[in-house]
Amino acid sequence: MQHLHINGISSSNGGVFGDVTIDGIATINNELTCDTLTINGVSTLKGNVTTTKIHLNGTCELHGNLTAEQATINGAVDLRGDFAATNIDIEGAVDCKGAMTADSIALRFSQGCGYSEIGGGKLEARRINGGHILAILRIKPHRLSVKTIECDDVYVEYCDAQRVSGARVVIGPKCQIKLVEYSESLEIDPTAKVETQQKRGV
Repeated sequence: MQHLHINGISSSNGGVFGDVTIDGIATINNELTCDTLTINGVSTLKGNVTTTKIHLNGTCELHGNLTAEQATINGAVDLRGDFAATNIDIEGAVDCKGAMTADSIALRFSQGCGYSEIGGGKLEARRINGGHILAILRIKPHRLSVKTIECDDVYVEYCDAQRVSGARVVIGPKCQIKLVEYSESLEIDPTAKVETQQKRGV
């Protein structure tokens, strides 16, 4: 199968590839399907992306949906569609307009980031100290903003959410949650604010 390697400033019409590597500044103008996708730099992906594994270091605008088995992101991503994977590991700032779902989701943020919906098996979202250059270039409150979270196991901190739902839920420091629903256990940090808590099945 043909591979694609973009080095420098260039663009591609997309298509089906084995390994895709972007080192520099690139635009993919249509849908992209590949075995692995590695991005080091700045990229704009204008169509849906389907890959087994994505590893991103830098910034990316993705206008469609992203589907992967393993997703590792270090940087800033503006994702306008849905994000579905088996495992998601993010350090940086991701704005996802659609739904993000995975069996395991690890979020580490040093600046503000926003999601519409997060769902799946396990979610762990922690604030980390700044240090990424993007934290200097993009000034946002260092908080996680989500409309709804629905996972089996949930840990969040410095989070603003309309609704958090899960079996085992831990609301960490400085959270502001309107509604928490849980079926097995609930822990709330003393510095967090939860307007309403409800045990399901009662």
